Amino acid sequence: MKKFPLILLFLTGCIYYNTYYNAEKYYNEENYTKSIEKCKKILERHPRSDYTDDAIFLMGKSYYYSKKPDEAKKNFRRIVDFFPKSPFREESYLFLGKIAIEKKNLDEAIMLLNRVADSDDPYVRMETFKTKLELYLLADNPQKTIDEGEKFIEKYRGNSAEAYYIIGNANRLIGNREKALEMYKNALEENKEEPSGRLIYNLTALYFEMDSLTEALSIIEKGKNNDSLSLFKGEILMKLKDFDEATKSFESVGKRRDSLGTVAKYRMGEIKEFQRDTSDAIKLYKEAEDKGDFGEISEMARAKEEIFENISLLRNLSEKTKNEEEAEAEAEQNYEKKDSSYIFFRIGEIYYWSLKEKEEGVVWYRKVHKDFPESSYAPKAIFTLINIELSEDSTFSPQARELLSVLTEKYPNTKYSEKAKELYGTYFQDTTSSRE
Repeated sequence: MKKFPLILLFLTGCIYYNTYYNAEKYYNEENYTKSIEKCKKILERHPRSDYTDDAIFLMGKSYYYSKKPDEAKKNFRRIVDFFPKSPFREESYLFLGKIAIEKKNLDEAIMLLNRVADSDDPYVRMETFKTKLELYLLADNPQKTIDEGEKFIEKYRGNSAEAYYIIGNANRLIGNREKALEMYKNALEENKEEPSGRLIYNLTALYFEMDSLTEALSIIEKGKNNDSLSLFKGEILMKLKDFDEATKSFESVGKRRDSLGTVAKYRMGEIKEFQRDTSDAIKLYKEAEDKGDFGEISEMARAKEEIFENISLLRNLSEKTKNEEEAEAEAEQNYEKKDSSYIFFRIGEIYYWSLKEKEEGVVWYRKVHKDFPESSYAPKAIFTLINIELSEDSTFSPQARELLSVLTEKYPNTKYSEKAKELYGTYFQDTTSSRE
């Protein structure tokens, strides 16, 4: 009879160990969802076990690496608050510091990291030192990041890939591209078997900024295949004018219904635009817009869609074959949409205001001014061109003077002429008196 409890205890321990073994196995395979499930089972079935903190800590790490910092924080806090003798307590402080950095809570981060900066555990000590480099960079102190990073490399040779990467970021931030490139290459050399995705992306981005596109393409091939890198690869190929291969890179990403998918569709639209395939460009810009509201890129897609719809409308207007009676009836129903000067002006507005493409906007405003001088949009276009000139140079350039003369003399009774006199009255008086 006395043996039964011992056997039961033994069997319970085996079940606990097997469950934890599986949780750890899933964690090592980066299957964090399964690891969390197994850890929860352990805590449900054996809440008072001597190894409860093992499961809580493993669950915290699984949440952390599956990008769920709030859940991770709860578990690491459980360790530091309720398990004062746990071997995972100091590392939990380290993870809490990392989470605070990610959330931009810098004061909290430094307080947490300082608690384990002098840890007896050499791994925790090293990781804390390295994590502080990220903190200095985030606190906008690139020079301290570089200085402390060099100390780290001197102390922990052979474990410096991440430090090289952070120092590279600091040098890039202060505009020292050559030094940043050297640091990124050092990081890649030290961890060439399995370089981090962040390193590959930033090194590729640096080559891209330096217009070293072939090098950028060769670096991106060293990374694990993922949608962010596929999108970037497409950007590089697009700049190299290899549109077929660029489209292949964008196509798979374009299936996503998020900001990456929106960018991919937008870039495919730009390729069609370059190839003068207006109908497909409109279709792709619309697909980008329909994915949802993802800020500037969605606004740009919407703007490009409207531009090319208007350009198509202009083309249709110039090629129309309807008889005069039908054309007049349609014009009466929707005059603004059939008014070419309006379409030209609207395209100028979209380029200048929505897409921030000043030169392209100016081209279309000038078309209105030169090609449709009798249109009601002509004085508005001239007034806009004057303001664009003055946004670049507060003094009146010859172009601004000429435009102001045309506006006030040819369109004297329009609100745009009156507004110009109000804004630039002093200049207007000077030019008038000088002529007299």
